[in-house]
Amino acid sequence: MVDEITKFLANFDQSCEQYEVAQQDLSKAKEKEKSIDELKTTMKQLSSEFLPTRTLAEAADHKKAGLGRQLIERKAKKARLRKRPEILADRAITSKQTLVSAERDMKLSTVRKKQAEKVIGDHTTRK
Repeated sequence: MVDEITKFLANFDQSCEQYEVAQQDLSKAKEKEKSIDELKTTMKQLSSEFLPTRTLAEAADHKKAGLGRQLIERKAKKARLRKRPEILADRAITSKQTLVSAERDMKLSTVRKKQAEKVIGDHTTRK
């Protein structure tokens, strides 16, 4: 009977140890599950914040590209406008030279016209 009680106590101690180990394992498993659930919740929150942020970043990139194109266009327009006075000045110089030359030719033509009118007048009065 002592052997049976000793055996029973040994089995009982072993069962108690197994129960305590199982409770600890179960507690650890529940902690890990809780940790995983918390991580999943955090990931969902991050995901819900990420998508709008990414959308805003893409919109900002798109706007930046548009502004870049506008800047390029305005720089090109500015360059054209800076060249325009030079072009107009060149045209003005050419036009002035042409005018001076035309006025000189006109003075010569006026003298010749007067001479021609005199010659024609002289011939007309002689007849």
